[in-house]
Amino acid sequence: MRNPRMVAIVFESMVRTIGAAKFVRFVSLPVAALIAVSVIATAEAPLLVQVRDQALQTLDDISEVSGVNQLLGREHLRSQLELKNDPELMLEFGPAPKLNQEQMNLAKYIAKTYRISFERTQHYVNFAYQVAKEKRMDPVLLLAVMAVESSFNSQAESNKGAQGLMQVLTRVHVEKFAPFGGPIAAFEPLPNIHVGARILRDYIARDGSVEQGLKAYVGAALMTQDSGYGSKVLFERERLQAVAAGKPIPVMTMPSAPAVKSEPAANSDVEPVPALIGPEPKPAEGRDSASL
Repeated sequence: MRNPRMVAIVFESMVRTIGAAKFVRFVSLPVAALIAVSVIATAEAPLLVQVRDQALQTLDDISEVSGVNQLLGREHLRSQLELKNDPELMLEFGPAPKLNQEQMNLAKYIAKTYRISFERTQHYVNFAYQVAKEKRMDPVLLLAVMAVESSFNSQAESNKGAQGLMQVLTRVHVEKFAPFGGPIAAFEPLPNIHVGARILRDYIARDGSVEQGLKAYVGAALMTQDSGYGSKVLFERERLQAVAAGKPIPVMTMPSAPAVKSEPAANSDVEPVPALIGPEPKPAEGRDSASL
């Protein structure tokens, strides 16, 4: 086994060198962390556990002098150090967020249903509400999209390149990740939710309803139907709304939609649209529309 102290020194030296050389102006903290973590990622699992506190402290120090978002660096480092979802190797997101009762109901339900840690789900729910408030959207709709797209697996990636919680086709929306350090942030929960929510919000605004916005999001804007994707998301939103309110969870009774030939990748076939400007779209009849 490698000497833990030596590995920690190597890690700290690499990241501090990048910071001291002022490369953080051009290289994001997650990228710097990834470069350094590659040195220790080949080490045995017990070693990773021993050096992770040192790694996090280094990220905190760099964050203070560079103004880089500490949470993004922490989450990226956590994902890089995580081996086969071993809970002993998971780095903390930070203190658990303060959730109200409906948010706590959602976090508990998601953790149980999708078999992920309650710690994570608390942060995912908090992120969804945070982003939804900023973008004037329905947070439960964002959570429903995550449920259908990735089952709340922040490291999910499709064979066509859709990535993260909201399965954003990163190569199509590269510029939207620029504020978060570039495409490497696609697997970090908060940036992924920010970008996915922006894409969905813009499609809803452009096409006039949540249903049509979801159709565009899954890449079926030019098709006659979306293979039931929109119905799945809206039904999941209905379930989550019931969970949040502490009501009985509805049971799906809708029929399956017919298959479509050559289904495109999620949010891939439609060009990105600019940020929302102008009047808000009217909700589609018969359904609640996300607040824009």
